[in-house]
Amino acid sequence: MKKKALRLGTLFLLSVAAAGAQIHANVTVNVAQATPTITLPSPPVRIVNVGQTFTWQASVQGVPAAAPSGDILISANAANTLTSMSSGPIPLSAQSSSGGVLHPNPWAMKTTVSGLFTVQALYPGDTNYTSATSAPQQVEVLPPADFSIDVPASANIKQGQSISSVVTVHSINNFTGTVHLTCTGLGPLMGCTPSLRALVLSLPASAYQQLTATPASASSNLAITTTAATVTTVSSGLFLFLFSGGFRRKRKSKRPFAIVLALLGSMLVLAGCGGLRYLQSNGTPRGTYRISLTGTSGSLTHTRFIDVTVD
Repeated sequence: MKKKALRLGTLFLLSVAAAGAQIHANVTVNVAQATPTITLPSPPVRIVNVGQTFTWQASVQGVPAAAPSGDILISANAANTLTSMSSGPIPLSAQSSSGGVLHPNPWAMKTTVSGLFTVQALYPGDTNYTSATSAPQQVEVLPPADFSIDVPASANIKQGQSISSVVTVHSINNFTGTVHLTCTGLGPLMGCTPSLRALVLSLPASAYQQLTATPASASSNLAITTTAATVTTVSSGLFLFLFSGGFRRKRKSKRPFAIVLALLGSMLVLAGCGGLRYLQSNGTPRGTYRISLTGTSGSLTHTRFIDVTVD
């Protein structure tokens, strides 16, 4: 009898004859389709921001006699936003094979919509294999990363004194990076100095294996200073010592010296008998000033205001 190979999913009719006897039997052999194993490993990270990429690579394993053929499809669905996306057909012919396991080309999943996505790989089947799907994987796509700044809304300070406040920068949607702090809007003779002008926000590697954003924060002390009004009194004797003693040591024309003495005499007359009094600085004027504290990281900028009242 002519030999014929058995194919999965095919019906065969066999005739059997016993030697030396006229015995025949019809046997129908039904070789059922096999079910392949579809595996979709979790990506290196399970949480990203909108516009970033997940890389998925499924694997397909059949039986040694016949490798699966056709295409595989990877789909992602976010129930909370009714968003669906797909890799499209990924040919099994464009593959690498290791130990009988097929590794089709990977799919780079990139979305502009945030949400919790359930991802599965689907093999539709062929002549020898039934359809099959992988176990589902879940990944989170967060809105764009950002940061916020916390500062006191107001503060009171006496003229000539200083106060210290705490500035805290918080990560939003797994933001990481360096936030640079600057102060503007200061009143006359006021100062505003962060103890740390650059705050660094970072996350541990474990944060990217979770399905929710991980909080992170960094803080700096903010010193706000004012200047007191000062009045300086200098006696006439000190002026005479400074000007007359110094000029006599130099052998130069006496005309400049005479001019200085004349000006000094005029100042002493105006000052009165008690010596010369003059105002050196009015200090920081009393009132309320709105200080702007700005944090910048790349293209991200946020400003918070502190209303400082100087008494």
